[in-house]
Amino acid sequence: MDPKYHPKIIGRQGAVIKKLRTDHQDVNIQMPNRDAEEADKIVITGYEASANAAKASIQKIVDDLVRVTAHCPLHYHDRLSLIFTSRFVSLSYRSR
Repeated sequence: MDPKYHPKIIGRQGAVIKKLRTDHQDVNIQMPNRDAEEADKIVITGYEASANAAKASIQKIVDDLVRVTAHCPLHYHDRLSLIFTSRFVSLSYRSR
């Protein structure tokens, strides 16, 4: 897992990782230190089914963060506005 996603997996004051650990109580989720040699590896230990469920939950968090980009040529009179909410982006387009 790319270390750039680790802060989002941990969450503010550890809220996200605490919820993951609460939801998947029969596994142990260990985040690597930033300076670790293998900083891209999150270690999940436990029974296989439970570990796979925890892995899927972490992967869903990362998938929600992946951005989709598109190139849209616009005339300078056109307006494009983005409205960001917690997990969704709303795209609004107006032409003069």
